[in-house]
Amino acid sequence: MVDFGGWEMPQQYTSIRDEHFAVRKVAGLFDVSHMGRFRIAGGSSLDFLQH
Repeated sequence: MVDFGGWEMPQQYTSIRDEHFAVRKVAGLFDVSHMGRFRIAGGSSLDFLQH
């Protein structure tokens, strides 16, 4: 596990070779949703975040 912006993330899940063949034979998906940022503003922003 490595630190990535305050989050613990694995560097790799299996061997690099296994990952390579899995992507070549089936598919690959990269989830980068953890890199998003949101700006919540307005008079009811606290209520929105507490919902």
